[in-house]
Amino acid sequence: MTTGDSLNTDGLQRPSDRRPKAPPEVAPSVEIVQLTGRIVASVGVTIGVLANPGEHWVWLAGDDHWDSSPKVTYMGFRFSLDTGQEVNGGEAVTVTFPQPGAHWITAVGSTAEGGDIRSQPLNVWVDASHPPVFSVDLPGVNEVFRLDERGSPVEMKLTTTGDQFGPLTVSIAWDGQTQAGQFSGITFDTTIHLDPRPLGPQSISVTCTDPGGLQSTQTRPVMKLGAAPPLPLLWS
Repeated sequence: MTTGDSLNTDGLQRPSDRRPKAPPEVAPSVEIVQLTGRIVASVGVTIGVLANPGEHWVWLAGDDHWDSSPKVTYMGFRFSLDTGQEVNGGEAVTVTFPQPGAHWITAVGSTAEGGDIRSQPLNVWVDASHPPVFSVDLPGVNEVFRLDERGSPVEMKLTTTGDQFGPLTVSIAWDGQTQAGQFSGITFDTTIHLDPRPLGPQSISVTCTDPGGLQSTQTRPVMKLGAAPPLPLLWS
């Protein structure tokens, strides 16, 4: 009898158990597929998962090798949004984010064995469905400004609606100058300064940008004229 062999109870010589070490066990997991492309508020987007059932290893003595089997069998998935919505389905569902901004979503796989396998949250950014909507109330269209050598202050007034994705960043550009501000309500007021030169038509450009980078621009034309000449003296 050679070293490493053993004598069995039936008196026959058998090789000792030299089975290789089992491969590592793999835990089941659920992962939400990273989204690509732009997600827009109130527009459906497909969310998918990668569902790994895990691996359990069993030694098959007759075949002299390790055989794998899944640890769990997935029966369905539940997707939860930070908005409170829940959607049940298979490995891919369509969800809708009603509001723009930063959001998250999680997935839970229900198994035939009675347990739940949870994913890590996936953070997503949702854009507004349209650029900012606003109006320029002041100055008026083609409003005339009489300027002396000091120029003149001009009131800028903007209004918007309460359902805009804000706060909006405001940028005002005119005559080679710029001025910025933040539009956090439904009205925005500030003052710019018109230089006395050059005279003539002047365009004031107003751009509003939302937190997602969507922007819209309006241009307000005004007229710059010199100061009115003095009235002639009347001699009696």
